Amino acid sequence: MKYFYLHGMHSSKGCDTYNLLSQAFSELKIIDLEYFVDRNCSENLDSLKTQILESLDYNKEDFILFGNSLGAFYALAYSAFIESAKICFLFNPVINPHMQLEKYIGKNDNKTTNTTFIFSKENLDSYKSFVKIPQSKLVVFLADNDELIDNQNSMEYFKNIADIVMFYGKHKIQDFKQFRNRILDEINNIEK
Repeated sequence: MKYFYLHGMHSSKGCDTYNLLSQAFSELKIIDLEYFVDRNCSENLDSLKTQILESLDYNKEDFILFGNSLGAFYALAYSAFIESAKICFLFNPVINPHMQLEKYIGKNDNKTTNTTFIFSKENLDSYKSFVKIPQSKLVVFLADNDELIDNQNSMEYFKNIADIVMFYGKHKIQDFKQFRNRILDEINNIEK
């Protein structure tokens, strides 16, 4: 079993969130994937496919995706359109980027690299046709005080298709250890 992480919109490979997740689940050896927000959705999915296939040595091996914010959207899209993960663990997920990311058109800061990137209308429009529910098991973690994503919309969206775990916190997760038992139980259940 391989484990992959997909970062949020304003970060990149090697971000703080990945480091916190990796520390909380060091035994899983989570692989950090990268996509670029200033590219369109299908380009990013192609890039993610290549990264995942290379990590799996092009074998048919089971894998699990961890996605945070926009990375959670990519976990959903990858599992729906390319290959289904055994489980997608989604943290404060973006569910409809075409609507939710419109406010970010223009110049943005990458908090991991301290660089600037442009998110264009063309980038935004590339997300229109990528809203589809995968066959993967979904476990969604929603912060009760998310200042960026409306958790009520997320609860409504996922209520019949995912296990939803509410937690005390904001959009940026400070500690993944609080999810350790739940996540390891889910993984152990599929490995039986």
